[in-house]
Amino acid sequence: MAALPVGAQITIFLPIFLKLSTSPTINVLFPEPGPPVIIEKDCFKDLFIESVDPKFENLDSHTVGCSRLPHGKYRFQVHMKKDAQLHITDTQRDNLRNFLERNVDHCLVPGYALLDYLENKSPYCFGGYFYVTQDQFITPIYMMAQEAIDKVIQFKKVENGSDKKTTR
Repeated sequence: MAALPVGAQITIFLPIFLKLSTSPTINVLFPEPGPPVIIEKDCFKDLFIESVDPKFENLDSHTVGCSRLPHGKYRFQVHMKKDAQLHITDTQRDNLRNFLERNVDHCLVPGYALLDYLENKSPYCFGGYFYVTQDQFITPIYMMAQEAIDKVIQFKKVENGSDKKTTR
């Protein structure tokens, strides 16, 4: 893999494909076989334009703009820490599980790893998340397991979005 220095000029006439990522490099893939060329993003810093859909402006770092809410109704996604078993007691874990089971219409745990930890089938929590419909459910969840919660993401739906629930 070859790296071009910052400020290097390059002329390419073949059709190329740029693979963008969050890393400070860009992978250039040529249609012909050969090793990919890695170019630093600083080479093209004048070409990169921050484009944000005007429907989603003024959102903070823990808010996601979407045209359809997850599973049609959930407005919040609560992420648990990967080592939650070190931060909360068994009683707090059982209280959280009972709360989620009592409010099954407003809370959803889609991942089996978190569900196994909450049901005491696994002694370790490998992270995961669950969904909550309303912000009134966030406060009791924080009271039960504040130390184990990594972050809470809020979903903001735009005006013309759909509430269609996906079925599989």
